[in-house]
Amino acid sequence: MSVQGDTASNPWTPMGWKVPDTKNRWRQRMDEYTAQDAGDSWANTADVVKTYSDEMMARWDGEIDTLLVFAALLSAIVSAFTVESYQLLAPSSPDPVLATLQQISTQLNSFSINPPFVNSTHVAAYPTNPDASPPPRWAIWLNALWFLSLVISISSATIGIMVKQWLNAYKSGLWGTSRQIAQLRQYRLNGLKKWHVADIVALLPVLLEISLALFLAGIVVFLWVLHRAIAIPATIVVGLLLVSVFTTVVLPAFASDCCYLSPPAFTFNYVLSSISRSARAAMRMARGLILGHGEGEEKLGTEKGRNPGSMSFMSTVRGRELVAVARNSLQLDFDAALTAYTVSLDLSTFGLVTPGLMELGISGSVKYLKAMMAEMQRHDIVGKELVPAYHQYPNTWSTALLVHVAALSEPGPDRAECDEAWREQWELYVQFLEASRVPPHNQGANILVMNLTTAIAEAEQRGVDVGSAFEALRFKVRRMDSRDRRLDERSQMCLAVTAERQALRYAADTGQQDKFLGALEVLLRALPPAKPTGHRAQAIRSSALHGLSVFERMLRAHASTEVAGPGSGYHPHPPEALLVAIRHAIGALRLRERAHVAELLSPGFTNALARFCDGLPEDGKMVVGLEDVSWIRRTKSGLTP
Repeated sequence: MSVQGDTASNPWTPMGWKVPDTKNRWRQRMDEYTAQDAGDSWANTADVVKTYSDEMMARWDGEIDTLLVFAALLSAIVSAFTVESYQLLAPSSPDPVLATLQQISTQLNSFSINPPFVNSTHVAAYPTNPDASPPPRWAIWLNALWFLSLVISISSATIGIMVKQWLNAYKSGLWGTSRQIAQLRQYRLNGLKKWHVADIVALLPVLLEISLALFLAGIVVFLWVLHRAIAIPATIVVGLLLVSVFTTVVLPAFASDCCYLSPPAFTFNYVLSSISRSARAAMRMARGLILGHGEGEEKLGTEKGRNPGSMSFMSTVRGRELVAVARNSLQLDFDAALTAYTVSLDLSTFGLVTPGLMELGISGSVKYLKAMMAEMQRHDIVGKELVPAYHQYPNTWSTALLVHVAALSEPGPDRAECDEAWREQWELYVQFLEASRVPPHNQGANILVMNLTTAIAEAEQRGVDVGSAFEALRFKVRRMDSRDRRLDERSQMCLAVTAERQALRYAADTGQQDKFLGALEVLLRALPPAKPTGHRAQAIRSSALHGLSVFERMLRAHASTEVAGPGSGYHPHPPEALLVAIRHAIGALRLRERAHVAELLSPGFTNALARFCDGLPEDGKMVVGLEDVSWIRRTKSGLTP
């Protein structure tokens, strides 16, 4: 059989089949999950959120109890000092007895004796209320520091008691992990976040540390007034304590492995991160103004549920909660799925919630994925360092890729901005897929191929460069073949259509021969393991014949760049990338050798391939592979008359 004979008279036209679009593939993906899968997904999500909620409540209870004890001790100590110090603020009026004695002494000293008279030259003075002298400035500072310390300490204790009451109300009625209880728990978690309860809890130790610092500052002021020798060592000790506390607060913001983690440290890191983000935003805006274009306002793209506060008055708080949960059930499911990741930053949670996300539809899954990526960016963990973690969930992340391209097909007023944002994320998803492992079973392999081919087709329609994504697909298919993963007819067809589209793109470009051969490799691997009988398999076989015909012409074209060699007539130094692509294409042929691929090869093709390999230098043969060269020679001997 001659390759040219089958294809010379018939131009290579694309197969009449198309890869399912995103909406159809999404419906297929939903059918792959059962109602039991979705129920198990939400149950697993509820377990994660419940564990987080219980641990958070226990941690806050323990912290507040400790802070209340510390506040009580500090308040008692400060009160003992203020009882004595406040007297320094009273006006210092002179003693009336001392004033009378001074008057008598003055009059006695002014007596003059002139017999028979005794005269006094000092005028008698009547007691008056002299102006009280103001308290010294150090006394004012001392009392200001200590009284402020006392007020802050008592205030923190009061707030701590109030928070304890809030937490007790939060924990009431949350038993089990049923769907309704999970939604109620998430509703209350959202309330904690909305009303900044975590910030209030984190504020309590900060207030107590401020109170302690004020008290110690007052001690230093008091000792400097009393005695310098005592004040110097006390000031040194207090200074060292304050510096060490400040250091433990600041260090975690600059050292990721620093274990000095505390609410003040988290607060400082948050403030520093906010300042840094604001500075970067200001720099981008300034750069945009300098370059002559402005920065568009960032749109959050979040959907707000109905405000529970707008509902009519109910007789009980629990009743209002149940009404709010019923109105926002889907949003609460979404929040629970996102909470499962944000509280743990464990990528396995994404695999757990995937069946449940199918119930939220494309828009809900897109929103979840965007929120998840935003959370990764907030923690500064988006990058290649995370890629090894994604190998455990190839189907999950291929579904994420499907969600990604689904966002491109969603209509809306912000379509252009959405397209641009997701194009910027495309390479990141490709990195995830490049690092993922081959699924351990045939069903997973089919899911991965279907998701990837659908994603590539949609991305091509949106003008996104899919070169890297196709390389990831080629690598995955190669690994699937080496591990004997069997694709069904639908996956083979989608794989062949995607490969054919790439092959046609590079067939006429002599500078992209390695990419053409990569597409041909995928096309050959899409051939069914048995001789094709159905119309789809026949179409794949016909496309493979056209690809091999182009491959043969490519080999013969090297004769026009010949460099004198012993009987070969072919270029002895082709690009290494081309040799690697030829090696993988031959590998795809060898894999199908025991099936029906020999029928695709003509004597002309095998002769051209054998002459090309024979004309290579030794290093070139090593790149192609000595086993492949030997197989080519055996095939030539078996097919050539």
